Amino acid sequence: MTALEQGKISSEEFGVKWAELWGYAGDEPFAEMRDKVFTACDFFIEDSEDPTIKAQPYELDEKQFLTYVKDTLAAYEMQMSSD
Repeated sequence: MTALEQGKISSEEFGVKWAELWGYAGDEPFAEMRDKVFTACDFFIEDSEDPTIKAQPYELDEKQFLTYVKDTLAAYEMQMSSD
């Protein structure tokens, strides 16, 4: 991390070294898909029965969340089948 902060290595080099260190080198497509789904969880909001609570434009309702996860998984599977 120090080398990255000091500009001695690029962010791409850091990503490769980090993946090797934690043992998931070669799993980048899976990690990317997992991170997208994990992030979508942060934007999921359950329907509220309180009419004063309004969803923000970036928040996902259940249908939007499920569609996003389904599409993200399908894109990952398509990428894996083409490799």
